[in-house]
Amino acid sequence: MRRSSLFTVISKAATISLLLVPAMVGPLAAADPNSVKGLVADNCSRCHLVPPYSKSGLESLNAPPFKEMANRPDLYTAGRLRSFLQKPHYPMAPILLSAKDIDNLVAFIQSMRDR
Repeated sequence: MRRSSLFTVISKAATISLLLVPAMVGPLAAADPNSVKGLVADNCSRCHLVPPYSKSGLESLNAPPFKEMANRPDLYTAGRLRSFLQKPHYPMAPILLSAKDIDNLVAFIQSMRDR
């Protein structure tokens, strides 16, 4: 095989593999809002109104309801939510979340958006 032919074959193989990798990784990297229901029920719903997990009377706290955050994507963008959740902050409980948990929690919040 000539050198130019070999280069063409390698070049095409590399292009095909670059096109296939995102297709294989995409479904695995997709966020799963259902996976954080326990986290939401045990932690988030203490301050945020998150039906059906929250108790009534949370209106006096300054924590926005999840549904309100979901319906204000201009204010509560996915990037802002991720950034906010990456580090513990007062008055939120000091919970350290993995990147996957953060992605799943953002997806959970966004799943509450009115359709």
